[in-house]
Amino acid sequence: MKKNNDLDALLEKILSVSTPLEKLEILNECSEANEFVKSCHTLKVFLGGLSLDCDIAIKSILALGQGQNVFSQIDILPNPFESLRELLQPLLEVEKFYFSVGGIVGYYSMAIKLIANKKLPSCSLEACGHLLQPPYIDLSVDTPEIQKAITDGIENFSSIAVIYPIGGAGDRLDLRDEQTGEPLPAAYLPFGGFSLLEGLINDLQAIEFIFWKLNEIQLTTPVAMMTSEEKNNQKHILEICSSHQWFGRSSDSFRWFMQPLVPVVVETGDFSLCAPLKLCLKPGGHGVIWKLAQDNGIFTWFEELGRRKILVRQINNPVAGTDHGIIAFTGIGCDGDKAFGVASCPRLLNAAEGMLVLVEKEENGHHHYHISNVEYTDFHAFGLTDSPIDSGSPYSLYPANTNILFVDIDAVKEALKVTPFPGVLINLKNQVPYIDPQGNVNMAFGGRVESMMQNIADDIIDSFPKKLSVEEQEGLRSFLTYNDRRKTISVTKNQIREGKSILETPDACYFDQLKNSHELLTLHCQMKMAEIGDLESQIQTGPAYHVYYHPALGPLYQIIAQKIRGGLIEKGSELRLQIAELEMIGLQLNGSLSIQAIDILGHKDDAGIIKYSAQNGKCELINVKVINKGIDWSAENSYWRNKISRHEQLEIILHGNGEFFAEGVTFNKGQKFEVPNEHRLEVREHNGKIEQHLQQISEPTWHWKYGRNGLNGLGNAIILQKVFRSQTSINLMSTNHINGR
Repeated sequence: MKKNNDLDALLEKILSVSTPLEKLEILNECSEANEFVKSCHTLKVFLGGLSLDCDIAIKSILALGQGQNVFSQIDILPNPFESLRELLQPLLEVEKFYFSVGGIVGYYSMAIKLIANKKLPSCSLEACGHLLQPPYIDLSVDTPEIQKAITDGIENFSSIAVIYPIGGAGDRLDLRDEQTGEPLPAAYLPFGGFSLLEGLINDLQAIEFIFWKLNEIQLTTPVAMMTSEEKNNQKHILEICSSHQWFGRSSDSFRWFMQPLVPVVVETGDFSLCAPLKLCLKPGGHGVIWKLAQDNGIFTWFEELGRRKILVRQINNPVAGTDHGIIAFTGIGCDGDKAFGVASCPRLLNAAEGMLVLVEKEENGHHHYHISNVEYTDFHAFGLTDSPIDSGSPYSLYPANTNILFVDIDAVKEALKVTPFPGVLINLKNQVPYIDPQGNVNMAFGGRVESMMQNIADDIIDSFPKKLSVEEQEGLRSFLTYNDRRKTISVTKNQIREGKSILETPDACYFDQLKNSHELLTLHCQMKMAEIGDLESQIQTGPAYHVYYHPALGPLYQIIAQKIRGGLIEKGSELRLQIAELEMIGLQLNGSLSIQAIDILGHKDDAGIIKYSAQNGKCELINVKVINKGIDWSAENSYWRNKISRHEQLEIILHGNGEFFAEGVTFNKGQKFEVPNEHRLEVREHNGKIEQHLQQISEPTWHWKYGRNGLNGLGNAIILQKVFRSQTSINLMSTNHINGR
């Protein structure tokens, strides 16, 4: 390993030149490189036939004093040239991606300095600045300002693009193909009966559906996904998209860019190897997202489509689309023309997650402010302690860093000029393999250089000639929103394991979703339901209820509360609503009810593209009782996967624009009703007998019309009107059903 002073000198020389040839000349002058090549005949022969870029990659390893570590076992390999070619591929990617900081040498230098900094004392006040509680906008309360933010979020969604970092390996979930046993990425996790990726698209289309309902304009939001090479991530992501016919969207509305794999470095300073000439490689952290998006033309693509703002949402957080959180967050960013934002929430004490702070620095008579994320591994370096916000509270003094971001493209471009790799850190908590001089594989603590995507905000700085008051801090270009934790972040990172925390598991995330649904149905829809208990009892005996609804039913609670009004759900019941156009009044459910519209959002054109329209499945249940044996609670059910055994179920399936209507009917035992496209099935009860009337319809007989009319001072609240095709007048619901809050 090269000494720090020599490493600094080498990096300085490399950064002083501008061409690959000049860089190679510097590397050729290194005695470590020359001596090792002379001593290794196989490598000398291999170097003789290399291109300039490949020569630089190999010589960089040698110049760092890592030749003995990386190439010591070269002569025992059956086909060393093939192994060397495989080694070159990731090295070339690292050299290219980190070129601006010195390529492989620059990356290694960052790793060594970060390892050394783990042993340094806390950051000085002059270097860190004052770390303050950041100002935030509270989304957990219903105010006219929040209603306006919701309106702004919907109306400005035509200026939004989205980026999904979905390169997660899913190691801790141990996801595997059931047939082949091949490891699968986190995007495949079947949460709620859908892959996590499909869940992201469902949430996106639900917002586009509201936009269409209010404006009758079809939106197709451009989607960029950051994938990785680990576990064939990109190949699997393309398989998901293709197998789902691109989710009813044009394939041209998707683009991908790949997160590079970077070498792991052992705390002693050597590269980690899992076998001879096999570097241990891991993704370089989500902070590379900005440089990758710029290098791969993603920003340019967005700008050409008229999108200047970006919503970023990570794959493993299914609850983020709940109610108005993302919509209001986006609205605040757009209305205030903000440069950067984080959708935050309370942070659990001692959780393995970062905290958000407001950094205040004074330099040359000016006060500089920016939002920053401090990762839990670096609290000590900044002199931070994980203190509660109030005595006895389970929550931290500072709000949680999350994976839901709002960014302005121009602001990110400017920040990248200063820091292409924001928030770099190294986490040495895991042991990694390395090969000792005798050729034995051993284990030691190590990690790779990771970059944090939230820390791009460190270079989005506002400067003022005076210190700002707390109220004035709210006018910064960066902002935070603050919402209930279970509506903001509940991640699916880990399997349940004996002796380990149940937090950050799909089971815990499912419980958070269940609590959200319970709040929606009881407080907003005015349904009667018993309490759901705690997480531990759910794990032992199963949930009190099983509830799922497609986000296009809302996702805003104020919309759903106008579609579902009153009723009763008995403990142990199941309600699954795969539908957007629903009116359900006074339902009494004791058992299992599933309503599924095959076409939830509208119809598809000849190319299979969804066109938002009224040509979708519709269901009306008025004062209906559903009584059946429902879920088999003694079976080995996986509720968060929606793999559930049932004794009986009332199942309503609507094809195309099929409609189902029932009023005053009691459905006993399990039954299935399947309505064809362009048909309406009316079910009534007469003298204790159920009668069915199926009629053909050329057009939908009704639909929900979304609008805003300020009725009873509700201002920006969305008002639903039930419009009947055969009526010239509009049937408006009574005002006590409108707000739902």
